[in-house]
Amino acid sequence: MRDATRRIGAVYDEALAPFGINVAQYPLLRRIGTLQPVSFTRLGHERELDRSTASRNTRVPKKGTSGGDGPGRGGSA
Repeated sequence: MRDATRRIGAVYDEALAPFGINVAQYPLLRRIGTLQPVSFTRLGHERELDRSTASRNTRVPKKGTSGGDGPGRGGSA
């Protein structure tokens, strides 16, 4: 099951890559659009995340920098 989840996540990450975001960021960014202005504390509460996780997952790498796996894709599952 975990392997299937990673493969599906990778498909979505690839589709979102041209926009500079990943699958972990998409629902957070959509929620920001709905709630704005919104604090990371409220965003975390709305998405059932810690404030620090909400902040980290909304960071978009600057153009021209290597994002590695990108924010929110820390390799642990």
